[in-house]
Amino acid sequence: MKIDGSAYSISELREMLQRKDLLVNREYQRGSRLWPTGARSYFIDTILTEFPFPKLYFYEYLDREVRKTKREIVDGQQRITAIMDFVDGKYALTNVSQRYHGSRFSDLDEEVQDKFFSCPVPVDVIRNAEKSDILEMFRRMNAYTLPLNDAEKRHSSYQGAFKWFINESASEFTPIFIEYGIFTKRQIVRMADAELLAEMVLSLEQGIVSSSNVGLSNLYKKYDVEFILESEYQFRLGEFFSYVTNNLGVLRKSFLMKPYVMHSLFCASMHNKYCA
Repeated sequence: MKIDGSAYSISELREMLQRKDLLVNREYQRGSRLWPTGARSYFIDTILTEFPFPKLYFYEYLDREVRKTKREIVDGQQRITAIMDFVDGKYALTNVSQRYHGSRFSDLDEEVQDKFFSCPVPVDVIRNAEKSDILEMFRRMNAYTLPLNDAEKRHSSYQGAFKWFINESASEFTPIFIEYGIFTKRQIVRMADAELLAEMVLSLEQGIVSSSNVGLSNLYKKYDVEFILESEYQFRLGEFFSYVTNNLGVLRKSFLMKPYVMHSLFCASMHNKYCA
């Protein structure tokens, strides 16, 4: 088995699909429509804002019937589908995209469209391999993956409105989390910040209660389809962290900035302002 790193522009991938030189192998892939619009929008925004994203995997072989090289999508079908459906105008970006929310591909400036089409998509092309080799390759890759913690499991299980609210909020408050020593960078990578924010929302829903994985999972499930209180809760979180930055700067990086202290302070401040 040989694996060669490569990159194809989105324009090239589109042409390969149209010529049927690039095919979906459903032995490896799940359904092509599993990603909801929020997840697709986040991925498209990642491309538009030029952040990196995981590589795709293609399996290249010779189709002897037509004597032509073909490629199968081994991993990355949903990313490619999200890209092609966006180009074809099948959905508009949601508010997870701060700059382009509400836009379809045709709404973008011509310069942005051209840049999108030219975006290089990283691909590993597998050659000289049997199907069993490919399965073994992914089995070995997954064997070295760290087990997911509870926060990561929730974000991999749910793809709806609440997940993307937490994701957007975490991005918004990351500078504060780092500057004030609330979380280390490693903790943020492992989504400890998302867990804290979800616990804060849970306190807005249920009052001062002990947090639990079941309670947080139920929150994600409750608001998976629609999060009708998004604007209100977004305001309250922003209000709280504005208070922290405006009044508690002298405590930055002290033990009083620990996540459990922040959670307690949030509960107390919300109760004092809205429930007293």
